[in-house]
Amino acid sequence: MFESSDFEVFSRAKWSDMVYNRDRLKVKEKLVALGKQISDMLNSELDDFVSEVGTEHPALWNKRAVDRLEFFFLRPESQRKILSKAFSGEIPMAVAVQNPSDLYTNCSIGLVIDNDGLKVGLRLPSLAMGDREVLKINLREDSRYSQFEKVLDSLEEQIVCVIDGTVLDYEASNRRTSLSNALDRLYENAVKDYRSFLGLIRIFTREECIEYGDGIVEHISEVFKVLIPVYKMIAWNINDDFAGISGLVSQIEKSRQQEKEKSQKQFEEIKKVQEVKVSHTVPEAAVKKPAEHRKSQENSRPPVKKPKKHKNKPESRKNDRKIPDKKINAGDKVIVESGLLSGKEGIVLSVNGFNCKVQVGNIQTNIDSKFLKIK
Repeated sequence: MFESSDFEVFSRAKWSDMVYNRDRLKVKEKLVALGKQISDMLNSELDDFVSEVGTEHPALWNKRAVDRLEFFFLRPESQRKILSKAFSGEIPMAVAVQNPSDLYTNCSIGLVIDNDGLKVGLRLPSLAMGDREVLKINLREDSRYSQFEKVLDSLEEQIVCVIDGTVLDYEASNRRTSLSNALDRLYENAVKDYRSFLGLIRIFTREECIEYGDGIVEHISEVFKVLIPVYKMIAWNINDDFAGISGLVSQIEKSRQQEKEKSQKQFEEIKKVQEVKVSHTVPEAAVKKPAEHRKSQENSRPPVKKPKKHKNKPESRKNDRKIPDKKINAGDKVIVESGLLSGKEGIVLSVNGFNCKVQVGNIQTNIDSKFLKIK
C-alpha cells in the first residue's frame, strides 16, 4: 500500500514546490482508494457520511504549502447547510476566503498522511461552531458527561487526545477539566488558524504503514469502529438537537424576512413620494417666456461649432470571444482554473451569458466561463 516515498513527498523542503504535485497526486489516489475500502468494510456505519479529500497542490487555502493530505468522512450536505446558515455570519470573510472547504467547519472522522506517518481519528476543527457547542454541553451537564465518559473509557490506549499537535493528558481523574480547557483554547484559535483542531487520533508511524502493507486497512477500520460512537456524541445531529441550532436557524431566517419586508416597505414609501413630486411639477415646455427675453438669450449664446462628419465611419467592434467547445449549464460540476479559488471544485448555480455563478464550498461567486473546466 504505502512506500517510504509517499511520506517523503511531505518533507518541509517540498511543501511549496509545484514539481512534486504529480507525486502528491499519486498519494492522494492511494488515500481515496483506502477510504473506499474502509467504507466498504464498515458498510452501514458510514451510510450517512460523505467523503472529502484535500488538495495536492499549493494554494491559498493550504497557505501555499502542502505539508499533509487529508481524507475525511463528513455529515450529509443537508445538515452542513443548516450549520452554515446558523454560524457562517460569525466567520470573518478573510477566513472564509481562505477556507472554502467544509472539512474545516464540521466535525469529521478520517485520516491524514504527512512526513511522519498516518494519523487516523476524529477531528473537531476550531471553526466547527455547532459541534463545539455540543461538546461544551456534554462536558457541562453531568448526565451527558457520564455517558460521554463511558464512551471515552472504551478507547484503546494507543488513541491519544491532541490539540494542534500537542498530546493532552486526559486521564479519568482530570479528563473533564482538561477537555474543557482544550475547548476554550480551540475557541481562541478559531480566527488565528482555521486548521486548528481538537482530536482523538491513532498514529501509525512510517515503519508501521510500510510493514502492514495492504493489511493496514483492517487496522484503520478497527480505529474507526471505536471512534464512531464518540463522533455521534460530539457531532451535532438534526434528530437530536439538544443544542437548539435548528431554532437558531429559524430565528435568523425570520429576522432576515422581517428585514426584507421592512426594506420593501421603505422602498414603496419613497417611490410614492417621488410620484407625488413628479405629478406636481410644471413641465418646462408649459412656461412661456417673453419674446424679447428669448431674443436677448439667443444673442448672448456663443456660436455652436458643429462637429465635423467623418466620411468613413469606424467599424463596430466585433465580439471575437470564442464560444467554448462544451457549453456550461446550471448544475454542472466544474474545476476553477484561475484566481484565488484555482484548483477547487464547485457546482454551477446559474449561467448568464459567459458569467457563471458557482458554489465553491461555503462561498458563492461569479466566475467567467473561460476560467471553468467541466469535471
